[in-house]
Amino acid sequence: MPEDSKARTGSLGLTLSLGWLASVNILVTLAIHWYVITRLGIGVETDALFAGMVVPQMVVVLFTSSLLHVLVPLLAAGGEGDPRRELWGIFLLAACAAGLAAAALHLAAGYWMRWLVPGFSPEGYALAVALTRIQLLGLVFAALDCVLRAACRARRSFVWAEAATPIANVAGLLLLVWALPRYGVRAAAWITVLRIALPVAFMWPVLGGWRRPGLRSPLRREALRRVRPLLLGGLYNQLTPLVTRQLASLAPAGGLSLLSVSQQLYGTANTVLDKALVIPASPTLAVQARNGQWRGFRALYRRRLALVALAAAGGYVGLLAFGQPLLSLLVGRGGVTAENVASLWWMLAALGLAFVSNVSGQPVFAAFCAKGDTRTPVRLAFIINTVNIPARALAFWVYGLFGMALMMSASAALSLLVNFVFLERSTPAADRRGPAREGGAGPGGEAPLAARVAADAT
Repeated sequence: MPEDSKARTGSLGLTLSLGWLASVNILVTLAIHWYVITRLGIGVETDALFAGMVVPQMVVVLFTSSLLHVLVPLLAAGGEGDPRRELWGIFLLAACAAGLAAAALHLAAGYWMRWLVPGFSPEGYALAVALTRIQLLGLVFAALDCVLRAACRARRSFVWAEAATPIANVAGLLLLVWALPRYGVRAAAWITVLRIALPVAFMWPVLGGWRRPGLRSPLRREALRRVRPLLLGGLYNQLTPLVTRQLASLAPAGGLSLLSVSQQLYGTANTVLDKALVIPASPTLAVQARNGQWRGFRALYRRRLALVALAAAGGYVGLLAFGQPLLSLLVGRGGVTAENVASLWWMLAALGLAFVSNVSGQPVFAAFCAKGDTRTPVRLAFIINTVNIPARALAFWVYGLFGMALMMSASAALSLLVNFVFLERSTPAADRRGPAREGGAGPGGEAPLAARVAADAT
C-alpha cells in the first residue's frame, strides 16, 4: 500500500477511534445529568449544584484552554534537554499553581458566592457554598490532567489519553446510582471530583520514572510566556459566564439549572467533535508552522473548520426536528415536568448558533496556538466580551433568560467571524523558502524555540 494511502487510512482510523470514545463519553455524561435531574428534579438543589460548578469549571476551562493549547505544540516540536525532566517540572508547577488557586477560592467562597447567586434563598445559598467547596478540590486534578493529556497528545498517544475520561465517567455513573439516593446532592458533587481525578491515575505512566526538574528550563520559560496572555485574558473573559450565571440566578427557580444543563449538553457535543476532528490535527499544525509549511497549514485548519461546522450544524438541525420528543422520552420523568422539558428544548434551540460557532472556533484557536500566537485571540476576546457583557444583561432584563440565550448565540457567531478573519490575514500565503536563519522569525513572527534555547544556553 502506498505511504499516502497508509497515512490516510491511519488518520481515518484514529478519527473513528477518537469519535467512538468521545461518543461513549457523551452518552455516559448525558446519563449522569439525566440521573441527577430526574432523581432530584429541576429546582433549588439542582440550581445549587450547577451554581457550585460555575467557578470550578471556569478555572478548569482556563487550565484546559491555556495549558493544552500551549503545551501540545511545544512538546510536539521538541527542544533541547531531557523531555522527562521538562515534563516533571511542568507537572509540579501546574500542581502548585492549582493548589494555591483552589485554597484561595475555598477560603473566600462564602463571600464571592453572594455576588454570584444574588437571587438564591438563604438555604439555596448555603447549599451552593457547600457544594462549591467540595468541587474546588477537583482543580488540582484538573491541572494535572491537562499536563498529562498534553504529553499524550504530543506523543500522538491520543487513544490512551481519551479512553481515560469515559472509563472515569462510567465509574462515576455507577457510584452515583448507588450514592445519590443515600446521600443526596452532596454525593453528586463528590463524584464530580472523582471523575476528574481518575483520568490522572490512568495517564500517570506517561510521566515515567521520577526526574528532578532543573531550576532553569527554556521550555518552561517559553510555556509560561505563551500561557500568560491566555490566563490573564481568560480571567477577564470568564467574567462573561459569571455574569451569565448571576443573571440566571435571578430567574425563577430552575432557570439556572435549565441554562446549565443546556450548556453542559452542548459542551459535551463540542468535546466529541474537538477530540475526533481537531485534536489529531494539532501536532501536525505545530510541525507545519515550525517548518514554515504555510500552504499545508492553511489547508489543514480550513478542512477541519469545514468538517466541524458541518457536523455541528447537522446536529443542530436534528435537534430542531426531533429534539423535543426525544427530550420528553429521555428526561420527562421523575421530578422533571412537561413544562421543564419544553423550556429545556427552547433553551437548546436559542443556544444552537452559539454551539455551532464555538465548535467551529476550535480549529481556529488551535491554529493560532500552533503558530505560537496566543495574544491575538485573547485580545479579540477581550474586545468582544467588553461589549458582550452589557449586551447579555440588557437582553436578560428586556427579554428574560431566552433573550439572553439568543444574545449568547449572536456574540459567539461574531467572535468566530472576527477570529477567522484575523487568522487568515496573519497566516503567510507562501511556504518559507530555505532553512530558517538562527534567531530569525518563526511561527507567528517569533524566534523559534530552538533558537531561544541556544541563546539562553550561552
